[in-house]
Amino acid sequence: MVLDSNQSLRKAVSNSDGRPVFHKQANKPKDSEATALSHSTLHGWLGFFGAMTITIQIGAEALLQTDPNSSIHRFLGLVDPKRARTQERLKVLSVARRLLYLQTLWDRHFSTCPFFARFATVARPP
Repeated sequence: MVLDSNQSLRKAVSNSDGRPVFHKQANKPKDSEATALSHSTLHGWLGFFGAMTITIQIGAEALLQTDPNSSIHRFLGLVDPKRARTQERLKVLSVARRLLYLQTLWDRHFSTCPFFARFATVARPP
């Protein structure tokens, strides 16, 4: 969604044939029905990722210490202006894109310590 300007949140929660994507909720019994993933859930996730600016700063610094030639400092995370109605949301999407890019680089360099399993969930403001 953040990378493809033709992808919408509604399309992202559907299979290629238009059927909804389903998920099981962790706290529900096994015999309960799966729930369709909502486009508003993706909207919220992107907002959450887009608020993790301190995580990007600390993660990028740690990555650059390990790999000074990393492209993380050159990646701006630009998003097509058609992806958002406001400049504020466009900035959130850009930060989310940068975070996801950082995560791919991080997981390549630190394969024994995945980004979201360890670092991003414990990073706190200084």
